[in-house]
Amino acid sequence: MHVETRHYQKGALSTLYETILGKKADLVFYFGARKSIENGSVYHALKNAYPNSIILGCSTGGEIFDHTVFDQTVATLALDFEKTKLKYATTDHLSHPDGYEAGQYVATQLKRDDLRGIFVIADGLLVNASQFVKGMESILGKDIPIVGGLAGDGENFQTTLVGLNNTPAPGQMVGIGFYGHHLHIGYGSAGGWDPHGPIRKITKSSGNILYEIDGKPASDFYKGYLGKLASERRNYALFYPFSVWPDGEEDSAFIRSVLTLNDEDKSITFTGDIPEGYNARLMRGLIPKLLDGAYQAGKQIDLPLDKESVAILISCMGRRIVLGNHAEDEIISVSEALPQPHCHQVGFYSYGEISPRAVTDIPELHNQTMTVASFYED
Repeated sequence: MHVETRHYQKGALSTLYETILGKKADLVFYFGARKSIENGSVYHALKNAYPNSIILGCSTGGEIFDHTVFDQTVATLALDFEKTKLKYATTDHLSHPDGYEAGQYVATQLKRDDLRGIFVIADGLLVNASQFVKGMESILGKDIPIVGGLAGDGENFQTTLVGLNNTPAPGQMVGIGFYGHHLHIGYGSAGGWDPHGPIRKITKSSGNILYEIDGKPASDFYKGYLGKLASERRNYALFYPFSVWPDGEEDSAFIRSVLTLNDEDKSITFTGDIPEGYNARLMRGLIPKLLDGAYQAGKQIDLPLDKESVAILISCMGRRIVLGNHAEDEIISVSEALPQPHCHQVGFYSYGEISPRAVTDIPELHNQTMTVASFYED
């Protein structure tokens, strides 16, 4: 496997033509600010630079390149595989409005005996990504790793874009399948959030909407518990997500970020499903713990010292807001856990991360984590 990474500052997209792999590249990822990629100029420049490649890109909440976080730029990753075959599948929110059925459709297109793993990028606002991943897992089982993330839109939360071999657009869901036994796919995901308060019970919910917790209106409970914190902090909901788990399985708890508090019906809308009957607990972000979470995500990856490899870092936009000026430190934390001389590091800040859970190996949607996916060929 040969790897080529590039980073393009605003106004420097002409350098997209200055490539090494060129016609040899099989797959190109690009991650960029919505305004940088929405008119299709980046895609078309990449298509000219890598004419034989599958080209997949998305909008972000910030671009990760090497050890640094950027805004309003484009980070690219081109891969030339020596022994691995590729196939892609795509659908959109209009064709498959039900996330579960969309996941089943994409997985069915990619399923083969020699499937090694799937990298997924989906719209971060229109798609029920929890159900999308569950739909894929229902077809593929837990032995096929599914990794990736949801497109972002900075702190705007207005429109997210995904594009496969065309100008990026809203509502898209894309999977890239990797085939053959020479490719090694690694993954790691961790949060580092601290418990904040007692354990509660989700007594009424539907999909990603929480109506009652401990029998009380959800938004009233949330605002009442946080008290003055709700008025003192901008984006306070990102500082206090929920940890959610079924009875007896707290080790497999997952984080869900609060998206909106709805005053009319006193509900809370989350970025992923929050199942009725599960336990819930408020969490809070302390910077040292969040940085350690990023380090632990990197430690779950095992890479050889003598082979070229790539690590795609996908961290939650909520983490970036909470970390503030320390956001770059979590990228450095991953780098310290991956001290491989031939590992290329790129990625983006997302509206959700997709990876198998360490405890169960079942692929799921995560929020407020640092998630890392790695690739190398033997």
